[in-house]
Amino acid sequence: MTSVSGYSLIKAPCCGAAYTTPRYASINLTAREYWSDGYREAALYVEDGGLRKCGCEVFYLLRDATRPEQKPEPDIPPAQRLEPKDLHQAIQSTSKPIELWARRLYWRHLNHEYRAAYRARMDAADQGGSRPGAGSGSRSRWTELAGRALRLTKSVPSSGLAEPVSFPAYEPSANQIANVERLIELIEESVHEVQEPDMVEVAELYRELGQFDQARRAMARSSHGRIHLPTKLVSDMITKGQRAPFRYSL
Repeated sequence: MTSVSGYSLIKAPCCGAAYTTPRYASINLTAREYWSDGYREAALYVEDGGLRKCGCEVFYLLRDATRPEQKPEPDIPPAQRLEPKDLHQAIQSTSKPIELWARRLYWRHLNHEYRAAYRARMDAADQGGSRPGAGSGSRSRWTELAGRALRLTKSVPSSGLAEPVSFPAYEPSANQIANVERLIELIEESVHEVQEPDMVEVAELYRELGQFDQARRAMARSSHGRIHLPTKLVSDMITKGQRAPFRYSL
């Protein structure tokens, strides 16, 4: 499990305000749901790039904060994570590293409405008994994906057979499209994050735009092999010509 061994003192790079951050003794990446856009529902550890909001209303990254070599006083508040209402302002930051992480979080936030429709569709299928293993107590999302969500070609069912379950229609708004396009630009500039770009993420972004040729080219640049589950699933969805975010299990 994720465990904390204490707290460190930091000072925000904008105004020098003091905050605390946890020192992790261990990190558990387990979550209740995993999604192709990187969102994790009920995650034991939230990866947000260290994007924080200072009390002076300025956004900053933890990696840019100073770290005095002293213990924090008990009354010092924790560094504040962003709320959904902060994201629209954060994406307008003049700092590209901040803008990149804000747009990544905004991408996932804007997909939440679709997630609700997806869950409702899958829950309805469960109740109707069309899910493989329904009634057995199995909640394998890999079975969900392999058994149904990858069978997305529409066909007329034979008389007396249930129609295969597919994803709800995914129709991103102009705001979502603009955010994703800008996020791709920032990621592919390759200078705004500590790590190299994750080309599976880039492929997923292109896939959600419906730009499957670009998605294939991005996937070809990925360092992950096909044994890497997200890579396999995103590749399968690109082959199927499907742009909807999807849920899976590790």
